[in-house]
Amino acid sequence: MVLRQQPPVPGDYGLDESFSTLQMVTEFFNTQDPQEIPAGYDDWYGLQDKLMKFGKLTMTQGKAFAFKGTNSGFLNPVTGNSTPVYKNWVHADGRTFLIESVPLVNIEDDLNALPLTAKASSKTWNQSEKYMIASHKRRFPPAHGFTFDTNKVLLASVDAKHEPGVVLDYTTVDSYLGEDFTFQGGATYFINSDGVYACGNIAFESGAIIKYADGAQLYIGGGITCPDNASPPALFTSMNDDTIGEPIAGSTGQPNSPGGQVYILSGGSGGFSNLRFYNGQVAIVSLASIDVRDCQFINVLNPVVACSYWNFNVGLHNVLIAGANYGVEVCLGGDGSEGDVLCENVTGANCGCLVTFEPDPWGTPSSVVDIRTGISPLLQVDSRRQHPQFQI
Repeated sequence: MVLRQQPPVPGDYGLDESFSTLQMVTEFFNTQDPQEIPAGYDDWYGLQDKLMKFGKLTMTQGKAFAFKGTNSGFLNPVTGNSTPVYKNWVHADGRTFLIESVPLVNIEDDLNALPLTAKASSKTWNQSEKYMIASHKRRFPPAHGFTFDTNKVLLASVDAKHEPGVVLDYTTVDSYLGEDFTFQGGATYFINSDGVYACGNIAFESGAIIKYADGAQLYIGGGITCPDNASPPALFTSMNDDTIGEPIAGSTGQPNSPGGQVYILSGGSGGFSNLRFYNGQVAIVSLASIDVRDCQFINVLNPVVACSYWNFNVGLHNVLIAGANYGVEVCLGGDGSEGDVLCENVTGANCGCLVTFEPDPWGTPSSVVDIRTGISPLLQVDSRRQHPQFQI
């Protein structure tokens, strides 16, 4: 939800602003109750957030923040801390609601920067004329029925980025994902320093933004699905990068110093395509063969690290690498193991080398063909191992 104007002040309804919360109420129909796990808590306002699991879908704690107007494809957040949003699943009068709450004082300054709400009437009300309702029972808007039809389904959209506003919210990813999970397009996700272990399949949708705390990593034990090449890429960056997506609480706004992040640690072989990695330590660590296509690595010290005790292949196709120590680090650990590195249309700038082989003295890796210039030297070999065969 995006607020474009200031909501009415609590004092207009005889409420104390310092104890008031702003709430968004969403009604659900024919939805099974989620599994609820207690999460964050606000003692002062008595707000309890809950992790909600709807089968494979998990709703974690979100954030509210202000943003500036922009003509770009991303929100332009206002510098400063965001504030937690607390959610609850409620049954009332035979109906089901998700209620998301934020203490009003936590976003008061952001709301005051928005235009005033237009008055429905020019009439000035005095205290005796105000109509207020006091009730021990929560009052919800009247129910609106719904019907089924065969009309074409249309996509509702709004140009949400060209004017300033206050947004609810970004998503903090749970540290353990036991089932399949999708990083949805247009949403910002935060992976904290505890990291995330995902044992199911992971999908990165077009336009998804994943931000990492220092030392955070995302381990994926299952399959990986990436955006198709006709769509905008999924983006990975430091939590201190406020230039894309939603700002993360505690961001310094200066993402230039890598903080030991591992953006993706993949336990199986697979392909990565149409992804953009910024401002990190390591972009991809693969424990098996890996194929990287149509990806960019900008200010990531170690874009691709391939580790294996057995034979495996690394492929880079139409890849941009800028501001890296090296493009690919190959670590072979088994007797007689071999690794092939195929590079096609790889463009680089301000990099130490394209491929580096780390020590295990028993492998005989080779690297092959069609290197686009820009990274020099092409190959670096650790002095503790024999020189590998290297074909250009």
